Amino acid sequence: MLMVFGMAMTIGFGPEEHDVPLANYQFDVFREVITLEAQFDKKDMESAVLKEGQKQVTKEELLSYFWFNTSFFINKVETQFQLCDFRTDEEHYYLNVELPIDPTPLKELKVFTTCLVKEIADHSNILFIDQGKEETRGYRLHKGRIHTTIEF
Repeated sequence: MLMVFGMAMTIGFGPEEHDVPLANYQFDVFREVITLEAQFDKKDMESAVLKEGQKQVTKEELLSYFWFNTSFFINKVETQFQLCDFRTDEEHYYLNVELPIDPTPLKELKVFTTCLVKEIADHSNILFIDQGKEETRGYRLHKGRIHTTIEF
């Protein structure tokens, strides 16, 4: 009986592969700067950004898309990010940016993002905030919740 079940699982009666549409945002908070590594699924980003005939999203296109769909407020002041790195691998695009904390000290970070939530059904942007002191908090943003405020 186990052999029949095992064979059924290998020929397609088992669970289907599941792809969860999400992007990860890893924030690290330091004294005078917040760093962010944003990780986007390549297929999702390409379906949202690529123009006909293109094969890959360029750094400039991803940066423009991210800038248009994301805002940061530090201590209630809109803060422009500075690009530090852009890279890609077989499955993801990565943006590394810095947000200067001005004025200091950091009391509040507000993040607005609509990246991929309009283009990809059920997409979520997962934010992880590492505040040092071995404390990490996570937040899920999606079509129904496009912003969050983190108090420090």
